[in-house]
Amino acid sequence: MTKKHPSEALRPERMRRLLIYSALVLFLAVTQCSFFSALHICPAVPDLMLGLLLCILLFDSPKAAAIAAPLAGYLVDALGSSFFFFTPVFYLLAVVLLAPLATKMLSGFWSYCILLLPVLALRALYTTICLTARIGRFPSLSLLGGTLPAEALTTAICCLLLYPLIKLCTYPIRSHNRFSF
Repeated sequence: MTKKHPSEALRPERMRRLLIYSALVLFLAVTQCSFFSALHICPAVPDLMLGLLLCILLFDSPKAAAIAAPLAGYLVDALGSSFFFFTPVFYLLAVVLLAPLATKMLSGFWSYCILLLPVLALRALYTTICLTARIGRFPSLSLLGGTLPAEALTTAICCLLLYPLIKLCTYPIRSHNRFSF
Protein backbone atom coordinates (compact mmCIF):
# COMPACT_ATOMS: atom_id res chain seq x y z
CA MET A 1 0.00 0.00 0.00
CA THR A 2 1.44 3.33 -1.01
CA LYS A 3 0.89 6.56 0.83
CA LYS A 4 -0.56 9.45 -1.07
CA HIS A 5 1.49 12.57 -1.28
CA PRO A 6 -0.14 15.51 0.59
CA SER A 7 -0.26 17.59 -2.58
CA GLU A 8 -2.45 14.98 -4.29
CA ALA A 9 -5.38 15.99 -2.10
CA LEU A 10 -5.35 19.50 -3.56
CA ARG A 11 -4.96 18.73 -7.22
CA PRO A 12 -6.08 21.52 -9.57
CA GLU A 13 -9.01 19.44 -10.84
CA ARG A 14 -10.32 18.92 -7.30
CA MET A 15 -9.91 22.60 -6.51
CA ARG A 16 -11.79 23.59 -9.67
CA ARG A 17 -14.52 21.09 -8.87
CA LEU A 18 -14.80 22.41 -5.31
CA LEU A 19 -14.97 26.03 -6.47
CA ILE A 20 -17.51 25.35 -9.21
CA TYR A 21 -19.81 23.25 -7.03
CA SER A 22 -19.55 25.76 -4.18
CA ALA A 23 -20.42 28.63 -6.49
CA LEU A 24 -23.35 26.69 -7.95
CA VAL A 25 -24.66 25.76 -4.49
CA LEU A 26 -24.39 29.35 -3.31
CA PHE A 27 -25.99 30.83 -6.43
CA LEU A 28 -28.85 28.33 -6.52
CA ALA A 29 -29.52 28.56 -2.78
CA VAL A 30 -29.76 32.33 -2.94
CA THR A 31 -31.95 32.11 -6.04
CA GLN A 32 -34.21 29.51 -4.46
CA CYS A 33 -34.55 31.26 -1.12
CA SER A 34 -34.78 34.87 -2.24
CA PHE A 35 -35.95 35.17 -5.83
CA PHE A 36 -38.35 32.24 -6.06
CA SER A 37 -39.74 32.65 -2.55
CA ALA A 38 -40.58 36.30 -3.31
CA LEU A 39 -42.07 35.45 -6.71
CA HIS A 40 -45.79 35.02 -6.07
CA ILE A 41 -46.85 33.69 -9.48
CA CYS A 42 -47.10 30.16 -8.15
CA PRO A 43 -47.76 29.08 -4.56
CA ALA A 44 -44.72 26.78 -4.56
CA VAL A 45 -40.98 27.36 -4.49
CA PRO A 46 -38.97 25.08 -6.79
CA ASP A 47 -36.24 23.01 -5.19
CA LEU A 48 -33.21 23.86 -7.33
CA MET A 49 -30.81 22.02 -5.04
CA LEU A 50 -32.34 18.66 -5.90
CA GLY A 51 -31.68 19.38 -9.57
CA LEU A 52 -28.09 20.34 -8.81
CA LEU A 53 -27.52 17.24 -6.67
CA LEU A 54 -28.95 15.06 -9.42
CA CYS A 55 -26.55 16.66 -11.91
CA ILE A 56 -23.62 16.07 -9.59
CA LEU A 57 -24.72 12.44 -9.20
CA LEU A 58 -24.87 11.95 -12.94
CA PHE A 59 -21.86 14.04 -13.96
CA ASP A 60 -19.42 13.37 -11.16
CA SER A 61 -19.90 10.74 -8.47
CA PRO A 62 -22.14 9.76 -5.57
CA LYS A 63 -19.31 10.77 -3.22
CA ALA A 64 -19.23 14.33 -4.57
CA ALA A 65 -23.03 14.57 -4.34
CA ALA A 66 -22.97 13.19 -0.78
CA ILE A 67 -20.49 15.89 0.21
CA ALA A 68 -22.50 18.63 -1.51
CA ALA A 69 -25.90 17.52 -0.17
CA PRO A 70 -25.59 18.45 3.52
CA LEU A 71 -23.74 21.65 2.68
CA ALA A 72 -26.50 22.65 0.28
CA GLY A 73 -29.11 21.77 2.89
CA TYR A 74 -27.44 23.83 5.60
CA LEU A 75 -27.18 26.80 3.25
CA VAL A 76 -30.84 26.55 2.21
CA ASP A 77 -31.90 26.34 5.86
CA ALA A 78 -29.62 29.21 6.83
CA LEU A 79 -31.14 31.42 4.16
CA GLY A 80 -34.55 30.79 5.66
CA SER A 81 -36.26 28.46 3.30
CA SER A 82 -37.12 25.77 5.82
CA PHE A 83 -38.44 25.90 9.34
CA PHE A 84 -37.51 22.44 10.58
CA PHE A 85 -33.81 22.25 9.66
CA PHE A 86 -34.13 18.73 8.26
CA THR A 87 -33.13 19.80 4.77
CA PRO A 88 -29.49 18.57 5.00
CA VAL A 89 -30.75 15.14 6.08
CA PHE A 90 -33.34 15.13 3.30
CA TYR A 91 -30.80 16.05 0.62
CA LEU A 92 -28.35 13.43 1.84
CA LEU A 93 -31.11 10.80 1.95
CA ALA A 94 -32.13 11.76 -1.60
CA VAL A 95 -28.54 11.30 -2.80
CA VAL A 96 -28.24 7.93 -1.04
CA LEU A 97 -31.51 6.70 -2.55
CA LEU A 98 -30.75 7.98 -6.06
CA ALA A 99 -27.07 6.98 -6.21
CA PRO A 100 -27.66 3.33 -7.21
CA LEU A 101 -29.89 4.45 -10.07
CA ALA A 102 -27.59 7.25 -11.19
CA THR A 103 -24.48 5.06 -11.33
CA LYS A 104 -26.21 2.69 -13.73
CA MET A 105 -27.35 5.41 -16.13
CA LEU A 106 -25.52 7.48 -18.69
CA SER A 107 -24.85 11.09 -17.80
CA GLY A 108 -27.11 12.57 -20.44
CA PHE A 109 -30.18 14.74 -20.58
CA TRP A 110 -32.62 11.85 -20.93
CA SER A 111 -31.18 10.09 -17.89
CA TYR A 112 -31.59 13.35 -16.01
CA CYS A 113 -35.24 13.55 -17.09
CA ILE A 114 -35.90 9.97 -16.01
CA LEU A 115 -34.26 10.46 -12.61
CA LEU A 116 -36.19 13.68 -12.12
CA LEU A 117 -39.34 11.61 -11.51
CA PRO A 118 -38.11 9.95 -8.29
CA VAL A 119 -36.65 13.31 -7.25
CA LEU A 120 -40.11 14.88 -7.54
CA ALA A 121 -41.64 11.98 -5.58
CA LEU A 122 -39.07 12.42 -2.79
CA ARG A 123 -39.75 16.15 -2.72
CA ALA A 124 -43.50 15.53 -2.47
CA LEU A 125 -42.91 13.16 0.46
CA TYR A 126 -40.69 15.71 2.20
CA THR A 127 -43.24 18.49 1.68
CA THR A 128 -45.98 16.27 3.11
CA ILE A 129 -43.83 15.52 6.18
CA CYS A 130 -43.07 19.21 6.67
CA LEU A 131 -46.73 20.18 6.33
CA THR A 132 -47.72 17.45 8.80
CA ALA A 133 -45.14 18.66 11.32
CA ARG A 134 -46.15 22.29 10.83
CA ILE A 135 -49.91 21.85 11.36
CA GLY A 136 -49.69 18.95 13.83
CA ARG A 137 -51.80 16.51 11.80
CA PHE A 138 -51.88 15.01 8.33
CA PRO A 139 -52.76 17.78 5.86
CA SER A 140 -56.09 17.74 4.10
CA LEU A 141 -56.27 16.51 0.54
CA SER A 142 -57.23 19.99 -0.62
CA LEU A 143 -54.05 21.41 0.94
CA LEU A 144 -51.90 18.66 -0.58
CA GLY A 145 -53.72 18.98 -3.92
CA GLY A 146 -52.98 22.68 -4.01
CA THR A 147 -49.37 22.43 -2.92
CA LEU A 148 -47.81 19.25 -4.34
CA PRO A 149 -48.69 19.59 -8.05
CA ALA A 150 -47.59 23.23 -8.14
CA GLU A 151 -44.34 22.39 -6.39
CA ALA A 152 -43.68 19.41 -8.69
CA LEU A 153 -44.38 21.44 -11.81
CA THR A 154 -42.20 24.39 -10.84
CA THR A 155 -39.39 22.12 -9.66
CA ALA A 156 -39.51 20.05 -12.85
CA ILE A 157 -39.48 23.08 -15.15
CA CYS A 158 -36.70 24.86 -13.25
CA CYS A 159 -34.58 21.72 -12.97
CA LEU A 160 -34.91 21.00 -16.69
CA LEU A 161 -33.74 24.53 -17.41
CA LEU A 162 -30.94 24.08 -14.88
CA TYR A 163 -29.33 21.14 -16.70
CA PRO A 164 -27.66 23.14 -19.52
CA LEU A 165 -26.43 25.75 -17.04
CA ILE A 166 -24.72 23.15 -14.88
CA LYS A 167 -23.32 21.43 -17.95
CA LEU A 168 -21.83 24.73 -19.07
CA CYS A 169 -20.46 25.54 -15.61
CA THR A 170 -18.72 22.18 -15.28
CA TYR A 171 -16.79 22.63 -18.51
CA PRO A 172 -13.59 23.81 -16.68
CA ILE A 173 -13.50 20.61 -14.61
CA ARG A 174 -12.18 18.78 -17.69
CA SER A 175 -14.72 16.04 -17.31
CA HIS A 176 -16.92 17.67 -19.93
CA ASN A 177 -16.33 14.80 -22.35
CA ARG A 178 -18.63 12.72 -20.13
CA PHE A 179 -21.55 15.06 -20.77
CA SER A 180 -24.03 14.74 -23.55
CA PHE A 181 -27.19 16.65 -24.20
